[in-house]
Amino acid sequence: MSASRGLATVVLALSSAALGSCAPLVTQLVVVLRTDLPMNALRSVEATVVREGSIDPIVSHSVALPGPLWPLSFGVVAARPEDTRPLLVIVTLRFQDSVGVATINQLARVSLRPSKILQLDMTLERRCALHAGDPVRCVFPLTCRATMCVSMDRDNLPELNP
Repeated sequence: MSASRGLATVVLALSSAALGSCAPLVTQLVVVLRTDLPMNALRSVEATVVREGSIDPIVSHSVALPGPLWPLSFGVVAARPEDTRPLLVIVTLRFQDSVGVATINQLARVSLRPSKILQLDMTLERRCALHAGDPVRCVFPLTCRATMCVSMDRDNLPELNP
C-alpha cells in the first residue's frame, strides 16, 4: 500500500468511526501533495482550500520543511453531504536550489460528489519552478503541470472506498 493510500485510509477510517456504521458517507476531498524535489531542498509548503467565489479559507495549512515525510495529505469534509459546490485548492511550495529560493505554484478546481470521497493528487514538479524576477509562467485560470500551462479544472477524480 502506498503512503498516500495509507494516509487516505486513516482519514477514511476516522470518518467512518465518527459517523457510526449505519451513517451515510460524508462528502469529502483528500488532497495528496507530491514533489520530485529532494527533501533537503524543501523550505515550506502552503495549501489553502476555498469555495469558488469566496476568499474565506475552508482549510489553510502552512508547514515548515524539511519536516514531515512526503507525500503530504489532508482532508476537507463538506458541512453537508449534498454540498458539492466547487472548491479551489491553492498550493505553494518553496525550495532552495543553486539559483536561490524558488516557488512552485499549482491550482486545482474540483467539484465534489454527494456522499463520495475523492482523491486529488497534486504533484509539484521542479520543471514548474519560478525564481524572483521570472515572468509568470501560467495566467489564471491555468496552472503549471509537467512544464505546461493546463486548465486547473480537475474532473473525474478517483473515488476512495472506506
